[in-house]
Amino acid sequence: MNILVLQTARIGDTLQTTPLLRNIRKKYPESNITLMIRPMSEPVAKANPDINDYIIYNEDPIFSDLISNDSDKFLNAYKSTEELILELQRRKFDRAYNVTHSTASTLILKIANIENVVGASLSSEWIFTLKGPWTIYFFTSVLSRDYNDLNLCDIFKLYEPVPESIEKLVFEIKKEDEEFIKELFGKYSVSPNDMVICIQLGASEPVKRWAPESFAKLAKMIHEKYKARFFLVGVSSEAELGNIFQKEAPGLAIPLFGKTNLGQLAGLLKHSTALLTNDTGTMHLAVAVGCPVLLVSVGYVHFRETGPYSRKNVAIELRERSFKMDLSARHTKDSSAEKIQPEQVFRAFEWLMEAQTREQIVQYDSIPEMEEVNVYISEFASDGCLQFLPLIKREITEKDFLRLAYRLMWIESFGGAVTVKDIRANISEALKYYDIP
Repeated sequence: MNILVLQTARIGDTLQTTPLLRNIRKKYPESNITLMIRPMSEPVAKANPDINDYIIYNEDPIFSDLISNDSDKFLNAYKSTEELILELQRRKFDRAYNVTHSTASTLILKIANIENVVGASLSSEWIFTLKGPWTIYFFTSVLSRDYNDLNLCDIFKLYEPVPESIEKLVFEIKKEDEEFIKELFGKYSVSPNDMVICIQLGASEPVKRWAPESFAKLAKMIHEKYKARFFLVGVSSEAELGNIFQKEAPGLAIPLFGKTNLGQLAGLLKHSTALLTNDTGTMHLAVAVGCPVLLVSVGYVHFRETGPYSRKNVAIELRERSFKMDLSARHTKDSSAEKIQPEQVFRAFEWLMEAQTREQIVQYDSIPEMEEVNVYISEFASDGCLQFLPLIKREITEKDFLRLAYRLMWIESFGGAVTVKDIRANISEALKYYDIP
């Protein structure tokens, strides 16, 4: 079978698609799998053993040319799109999984005459159509985000469920990237016994960022207790955030903005003790290579949807947050970033470190300094999907209960690769982490 998977969003989204790629490979081991991506995600494709080939979709220049009001550029956009369509037609794909869900992606599939589509597509009447129950869930869950308890990786993975599916993201590090890290650590005298912490100050949008000053205060607390070494990671344009960090904590961290490619960053994360981060592609890269993550969840970020996809990661958020569908929230200042204090995140970091030494989750009593925040730890549930469980044991709220109930209902109704017994057992297990009135 000749299979195409479309994921033309950002690097993090491409990494979040890797469990689906593994499921497809497991179900159709002899198939030829091609991944269609934007240029930024090419390193992810090269580091994935589950695909045979990839196609680059130059979406940004095409759309830029289309809106340029320049006839020559408009013609360039047409020619680029025509070349892409002809290439897709030439390859004669038997099936496509569309996890991009954009109108443009459905048009491309339609014009390329790829009819067997899982995900968003266009009908024979050119009507935007959602194929598959989990595609419908993906689109409708944004209307009730407060009650969504399923990670995007699991939603994608359930497009093609298989028994004992993978419980991590996929990114294979090359030998030259390991060598780069040896040289980097040698340059800065980082020893094998040092605690190495990476910090990602940036995010795709300002509303999704915790303040760099707060990260700096947190780093000073961690250094005081653990004598950790710090690297500031990110792209060149985030260097200004690093300057703000350095003013608060002079000389504490080594800035690497724009100085690593994706493979080298993966190598650094693999040899790091933890990543402190906003919701970013770096976070997904970290869990792919086994680096524990502490996520500061602010703005409209919903860590249950897009949080780190592996065991024993920690997310902290302000209590009483709501994720009602409000597009204006993407562009307005969010107070949660200011209200979460470095002392609270430091406590969450201590719990993250303690969790790495234990097999079972240990909960903590509520203390006054943590009264305004929730702290969760990631674990795979008996229903086969990731779940975030509270590290502070508190009385269950109506929202908590409904979230668990809806999770059970959707997985049982839409199906996966586990038994109904396993699905129902999960809600009983999850309820143990709450005080029941």
